[in-house]
Amino acid sequence: MIYLSLFSLTIFLGLFVDKKNHFFKLSWNLLFFLYLFIIGLSYKLGVDSNLYNQEFNKLKNLSIDQLIERNISNEFIWYFLSWLSIKFNFDFILIQFFCISVFIYSIFRFANKFSNPWIIIVFSFYFIIVFGINYPRQIITIGFFILIIDHILNTNRINKTKIILLLFLSIGIHTSAIILVPLTLFILLIYSNQKKAILKMIIILLILLIPVIIILHNTITSQLRVYLFEGIFAHASQGASIRIFSYLLPLLLLLLFFFKSISIQDKLFFLFFSSLLFLLLLLTFSFSTFADRVALYCIPAYLLGTTKLYEKCKNKIDNILFYLFSSIYVLIYFFTWYSLSHHATYWHNYKNLFFL
Repeated sequence: MIYLSLFSLTIFLGLFVDKKNHFFKLSWNLLFFLYLFIIGLSYKLGVDSNLYNQEFNKLKNLSIDQLIERNISNEFIWYFLSWLSIKFNFDFILIQFFCISVFIYSIFRFANKFSNPWIIIVFSFYFIIVFGINYPRQIITIGFFILIIDHILNTNRINKTKIILLLFLSIGIHTSAIILVPLTLFILLIYSNQKKAILKMIIILLILLIPVIIILHNTITSQLRVYLFEGIFAHASQGASIRIFSYLLPLLLLLLFFFKSISIQDKLFFLFFSSLLFLLLLLTFSFSTFADRVALYCIPAYLLGTTKLYEKCKNKIDNILFYLFSSIYVLIYFFTWYSLSHHATYWHNYKNLFFL
């Protein structure tokens, strides 16, 4: 099976090729391009594949004026990229590849900043396979959010233009990404020392957000209506509570067992995201779809929490055991979904654009 082979290779490289190894760079780049090839170029997989292709085909006969008229208040950047792809005679798979590529790139870039980057790839496996294939719009916005967090945590000088650009690209691709604005500002406030720069950014974002909210008002209200309605009556997001609890678990473990040894910034970060996830967990009983969609934006916190837990291991044996048990946990989690979820059948017959 293609997914098991990819995961096995990830585990193997993590066990035998650390960052000090001469083959690390080669192995790291090889795995990156394998994920791009296998997942990025997957063909007509996922529950929503036909729906996305139908929406894509509706744009074929539109002029740029018609596109603007119909979609200026409805995630225009997404529809413009799709329309542009059509004009260059590309299929929807190009847009899918672009979205998955951004997500995979953001994960690999973020992971490579830590002592053992393989652990983040292991914990990202389920997201890359399941969400990467089925949620191209939201997965690219999560990728942008990971790039924002990576920038905030690993630079001494905040690039306001870069952050604002990534935020507005996200909102223009998926309206739900408007939640990234307060999340980003919160992370900036706790991790950055540039308080004046942050204050300026808040003012700029508020000024820019007012017309955006006005333009996207109908889209925002309609999406909320759909998500809440589905959550109450259709129970569309099956397994939402399990997924959200799995995001919450490493954050709780970190706070319960290592609260005194983490920085004040990390304490605030993980307390905030664990509180948010706990609230979303409660909401799954009535608003499962809404809670499930919002929880996706907590994936970067989940990944950061898992690697922080790994770094608390005191010796190499503990590191290896943590890595192995984490791999087993992810493997069980993924194949439980793959075997029991009725939606998972849309992933069973793997196809690749190069092997049709």
